[in-house]
Amino acid sequence: MVVMFVVVVFVLVMMLVLVMMLVLVMVVALAVFFVLMIVIHKERILLFYGCKITASSLQPGCKMPIFAPMEVFYAFDCDGAICRLDAQESTHCVRVLRHREGDEIDVIDGFGTLYHCRLTLADARGAEATVLETHPGWHALPYSLTIACCPTKNNERFEWFVEKATEMGVDCIVPLIGERSERKVYKTERAQRIALSATKQSLKARIPEIREPISVKDFLEEDRDGVKMIACCFEPGQPRRSIRKTLSADKKITVLIGPEGDFSPAELELARRQGYIPISLGESRLRTETAALAAVAAVYFTFI
Repeated sequence: MVVMFVVVVFVLVMMLVLVMMLVLVMVVALAVFFVLMIVIHKERILLFYGCKITASSLQPGCKMPIFAPMEVFYAFDCDGAICRLDAQESTHCVRVLRHREGDEIDVIDGFGTLYHCRLTLADARGAEATVLETHPGWHALPYSLTIACCPTKNNERFEWFVEKATEMGVDCIVPLIGERSERKVYKTERAQRIALSATKQSLKARIPEIREPISVKDFLEEDRDGVKMIACCFEPGQPRRSIRKTLSADKKITVLIGPEGDFSPAELELARRQGYIPISLGESRLRTETAALAAVAAVYFTFI
């Protein structure tokens, strides 16, 4: 009986040892597998988990990786040698992202140029950086687009348009006040901040101009070059054309988008006399901000 008990215990111990060895082999195999994956895909993993990407680290002709967390700051004062950040950008750079003197950062001037710099003054009240490289026309689009659009009654919807249009590519946004506009007053300060944020997020160096509100009549009487289009719901005495078919080799483009109640007959007639081409954005009935973004997208996909 004692001998049988000893044999059973011995067998159980050996089985336990065998299971432990098997688990150990599996752990080692998994560790080797993950090490190999890290070695093979280390660049992608570093990009995904926060490896810094700068303008100078990208080779000419290479595209920005989709997960690349490139940091772009805006400087209100760039003289070609020194870039000076305002208090808000400095706080984000120094306190939030914890950059220190000697770190290399990328700064846009809002007019189309990106500066690759070295931080020389890490002060949250006003940081300064020395320019190392200059990249004029950084990520510039091959056209100039002005969207004149009537602000919506719900201000958030128009701000959504400003953000998305900036991300896609627009040079100037003009809030229009038409005869049928629901919103007769529009303040541009918040839209300008949204445009700045969207410019940095979409890795552009030019911040679109947000003009002060202007009446449709006054805007139409401005002297403008290039292709001029007005999106309307009804036939203004002549057939409407598709926006894609209206775009030509001329890359200076102006598009007018009316309020929910459309432009008035008098506004449409004035636009026709000023050389604006009536266009259609399709058979769907679109909200004002959707129509404006559709026009931006049509131009974008025509020229990229």
